[in-house]
This record gives sequence, structure tokens and C-alpha cells, in this order.
Amino acid sequence: MTGPELVEVIVASSQPWAHQIELLQTIPGVGQRVAQVLKAETGADMSRFPTAAHLATR
Repeated sequence: MTGPELVEVIVASSQPWAHQIELLQTIPGVGQRVAQVLKAETGADMSRFPTAAHLATR
């Protein structure tokens, strides 16, 4: 798989969370890729992190 093909797969896989990814991009320094990685790493249910500190220690 080439780099551009992989990017297409990532973008397509991220579509269910497009709104959350857009919100993450409002954080200074967070672009599309970083937002996608954050969403992939933290999962769809952020309620499992009671505070920002809990998320940061993950």
C-alpha cells in the first residue's frame, strides 16, 4: 500500500468521527492527522476519562 492509499484509508475510516475530529482541530497545533490519531488512540467513548488528567496519563 502506498502512502497516498494509506491516507485514503485513514480518511475513510475516520468519517464516523468527522465532527469530533473537527472539534479536536480547534486546539492550537492540532491538525487533521493529529486529530485522527487522538481519536484512534482514545476511542469513540471519551466518558471513560473523567478528567483531562486521566486522558493525559493514558
